[in-house]
Amino acid sequence: ETGKYFLGKLEELEKACPAYTKARGQGLMLGLDLQLEGVEDYRKIYQKLTEEATKEGVLLQGTNGGQVLRFLPDYLIQKEDIDFCMDVLKRIAPRM
Repeated sequence: ETGKYFLGKLEELEKACPAYTKARGQGLMLGLDLQLEGVEDYRKIYQKLTEEATKEGVLLQGTNGGQVLRFLPDYLIQKEDIDFCMDVLKRIAPRM
């Protein structure tokens, strides 16, 4: 149930912020791609994104050279925590 909620929130984030695409996953193992026009190397962007997210209280993990954000939260995560994470990702998207 929580995984479906989290995936739904990632899909909403996709619609609100074009820099985020391809929300996917199963259960609480979820992923979200970064897609910025003209960018091939996402390492610096991922570094900046994680720095900004950490300042806001969200820890992120990336794969595929920083292009994919990986979400593997504790199975006891609350919906409020998911909402907080989505709010932070939405706020920092324009800074990328």
